[in-house]
Amino acid sequence: MLGAVHAKVPMVTADEQRALQLENAKADAQFWDRMADMYAGTATDHKGLAARAERTAAEGEVERAKAAEHAARAKERVERIERGENVEGGLGKQQIDVEAILIDAGWTKADFRRARRLAELGDRASEELSAEVMRRHKRGEDVAIRAVHRKYFGSAS
Repeated sequence: MLGAVHAKVPMVTADEQRALQLENAKADAQFWDRMADMYAGTATDHKGLAARAERTAAEGEVERAKAAEHAARAKERVERIERGENVEGGLGKQQIDVEAILIDAGWTKADFRRARRLAELGDRASEELSAEVMRRHKRGEDVAIRAVHRKYFGSAS
């Protein structure tokens, strides 16, 4: 009876089984290579973001230290004046031009607009702002993935 079945439906040979296994193993390897590349790209992107954040934080620390130094000198002047000591200068109108200081630090008009908007938002919208930034980052990343995929594989699938 089994012979009759095999006569109608030929038995798969060991070579055919190995060929199918090889084809499936190659497809599996290709899939996991692509997954590894995708995760490597994500990791690289996040390392770049982290490095940029580190640089920005370091630059902020340098500027914070400079400002703290100026503040310490100003507080020292206050203490000296309050003790009745004579101090040089300080009789004219205060001439601190914050905008000029920031321009010297490399700020652009866009930086000023951004700072004003952030100041207007304040703490009340910080969580919503963070969520929106992450959503837009993901959307931009998705657009980039589709563009590069089209470049390598043709029309979007």
